[in-house]
Amino acid sequence: MKFGLDSLRKADKAEVDIKKHRFGENGEADLLVLLSECKKMLPKYDEKKIRKAFEVCYNAHLNKLRKSGEPFYTHPLEVARIVVNEIPLDDVSAIAALLHNVVDESENYTLNDIRHEFGEDVAKIVDGTSKIKYIESQHISIDAQIESYRKLLLALFKDVRIILVKLADRLHNMRTLEGLSPESQERASRETLEIYAPFANRFGLRNIKWELEDIAFKYLHNSEYNAIKEALQLSREEREEYIKRFIAPISEAIEKDELLKKLKVKFEVKGRAKHIYSIYNKTILRQKSIDELYDLFAVRVVLDTDDPNICFYTYGIIAGIYPPVPETFKDYISSPKKNGYKSIHTALIGPNDKPVEVQIRTRLMHITSEKGVAAHFKYKRGAVEAQSILEDQHIQGWMDVVRETFENAGGEFTPELLDSVRKNLFQDEIFVFTPANEFKKMPKDATALDFAFEIHTEVGSHAIGAKVNGKVVPLYHTLQNGDRVEILTSKNQNPTKEWQKWVTTGKANNMLQKYFRDEARKIEAEGKEIWNKRIKELGITMSDDEMEAVIKHLNFSFITDFYTSLQKNKINLSNLDEYFKAKIGNDPAKLSKLIHQVQEGSSQRYKSYRKLNITSDTSISYGDCCRPLPGDSIIAVALNKNEATIHRFDCKVLEKVIKAHSEDIAEVAWDELPKDNFVLKIRIIGNDRENMLRDITSAIIKSGHTNINSATVSTFGALFDGEIALKIDNTCNVQRLIDDILLVDGIKEIERL
Repeated sequence: MKFGLDSLRKADKAEVDIKKHRFGENGEADLLVLLSECKKMLPKYDEKKIRKAFEVCYNAHLNKLRKSGEPFYTHPLEVARIVVNEIPLDDVSAIAALLHNVVDESENYTLNDIRHEFGEDVAKIVDGTSKIKYIESQHISIDAQIESYRKLLLALFKDVRIILVKLADRLHNMRTLEGLSPESQERASRETLEIYAPFANRFGLRNIKWELEDIAFKYLHNSEYNAIKEALQLSREEREEYIKRFIAPISEAIEKDELLKKLKVKFEVKGRAKHIYSIYNKTILRQKSIDELYDLFAVRVVLDTDDPNICFYTYGIIAGIYPPVPETFKDYISSPKKNGYKSIHTALIGPNDKPVEVQIRTRLMHITSEKGVAAHFKYKRGAVEAQSILEDQHIQGWMDVVRETFENAGGEFTPELLDSVRKNLFQDEIFVFTPANEFKKMPKDATALDFAFEIHTEVGSHAIGAKVNGKVVPLYHTLQNGDRVEILTSKNQNPTKEWQKWVTTGKANNMLQKYFRDEARKIEAEGKEIWNKRIKELGITMSDDEMEAVIKHLNFSFITDFYTSLQKNKINLSNLDEYFKAKIGNDPAKLSKLIHQVQEGSSQRYKSYRKLNITSDTSISYGDCCRPLPGDSIIAVALNKNEATIHRFDCKVLEKVIKAHSEDIAEVAWDELPKDNFVLKIRIIGNDRENMLRDITSAIIKSGHTNINSATVSTFGALFDGEIALKIDNTCNVQRLIDDILLVDGIKEIERL
């Protein structure tokens, strides 16, 4: 049956029971279902364009059947429904989903037709999904080229919605895999497990990841799948009753907690069954049977707060009810997973000594974990002032750029937004090939020398040039997308300082820096050997004070510089004849005088110094040698009028610093310094008791100007031993904070790490 827009509009008068509706029997009713779902799930949508896209989809696939026997148009329709309901995106994605097979499967429509009728964005998504389909049809070896396949697909994602529509397409294909041959089922399942499930995980689409894995597992290992499914079914009622017993005291304790009541923190505690593929992996990793796995449920605590410290506080409450399983505490809040996932994970010993996995997270963390990028769009639409997941600096790679761009746009897909994604993300990457056709992803402006170090450190270190597409080029030659690169090497070649100007990748730069550090150490060792040989020949020994006098006499700040210059023949040892003669002649008075002349006045560490002049242009750094923290007694070394380094008064190397820069020493106080953030790590030891971690966390929160970065706790019998990393600023007094924590009942000792 062929119909146009006029007949589709008549569907508005119909009523469809979605639960009883069977897709593929009535096109008008199918459209009505889709429109009702768009109205429910999307903040705004172009109904006219969705109607038009459905008409094109229906007519392009008219009289065509899938291998399952269903009308072909039901596949793009179901993909659009997944995009709307399970990955709530926008109407552009839904339209592209309806049209994603039109160009490939119909002779009546071209990509230009799509572009003219529905716009450039829809056309790009359709084109991207078509190219992926073409790559899949080439039957690339998954075993041999998994990473290359992933990288090639990544290169095609000019618009982030391409992969999201493709994931929806793959999900529906997996749901309807029955009609394919066993060979096709196996290939699709392996491809899904290796390629598309990891993509879903990277985007935080955990529910889709789990379903893709379970379906793929079903077709790859059917007997194991059925065994686990049967075991779960047989024990389901018992497990559900157990989880209710486990949750009850947790909910009661959180609800009664005075601090959480004061902060008006609402919460929910739920249990869920782990998915089948996850359970299968656990049986393999732990080498246990399904009957031996008791933590088949995960309990999730979701807190309505923007303060991640409350997650750690709540962990303290729960750990006071059920003892933690040793070495199961995982802090994904301070160190999120690469896809942005944040939560506290732990396992606790529940009733009947059975371990149960518990996850603790804020509402935003939960939404992000469930729907990933797509959920973030929806969340921001509904609550503009909600805390942004982009404030987290741990989310890596191009996912940062995608999420940041959508955050700045507040969920609106504008041409400028999408152009920003392309410029910041995809145009900053190129793909080049080795002579063996292996993919290598490189940053834009990468050079042949970058590529050489990407291949291997030895290749980079001995590179003399390269062949790019058969033509010899210098090492500083900039590579382009698709170049085939062969590196030319020589055993006689070694890196030079100039090479640091020719590299752009962190890997190449790190390798060069390591090479030069190693060379410096080698030269220093050779210089030290020359010095030791010289004084051995003279039959003398040198004390530390005498050595310091020698290097000061020669205007060196550090002995390492002295050894290096000695190896490079920059020192005339005859300049030290006075020292050698006094030493050989055993003239202590003369030698002492020589040493005193160099060191005179250098020990006046605590004399009065000028005040440090701090302006808006002053760059302040903190000594790695002593790592001063707010509250410490400090002093500044003003290296120039716009740069100063802060040291603790008890810094072990401060004596040398003062000797070398006595005229540059200046007084400074913490409240005079620009506001900055610091990480304080402390170890807390005490007598273990119920609610110990909760009380420690409460003391930290009440102290103010402090956030918990991470916490690791162990108990050994009656002993409590924990390490906590805190984020503090200039206004925090470290000693006062430690004193506050020491007031917690049972704390015996706090060590600053």
